[in-house]
Amino acid sequence: MNNKAVLKTISDLSYAGEFCHGRFVKDGIVLKPSPKSEFKIWCPVKEVKCIILPDGRVVEGDSIKDIFSIFDEMVERYG
Repeated sequence: MNNKAVLKTISDLSYAGEFCHGRFVKDGIVLKPSPKSEFKIWCPVKEVKCIILPDGRVVEGDSIKDIFSIFDEMVERYG
């Protein structure tokens, strides 16, 4: 399972795609909307309201800083 999710910001903008790099980049999250696209979106962590995962879980608050560990757990669980 790829690191795909929906990121919702505090200004109620939503972005769907795959999280890139497997880590935070300059205190933000890099999201690639399409596997074929060269376009990437960077969003500062402090602007993230929640992240909706493919299994339906909603990650918000202080748990956002653990998002890449949560993705790793999903890969182990679902393959």
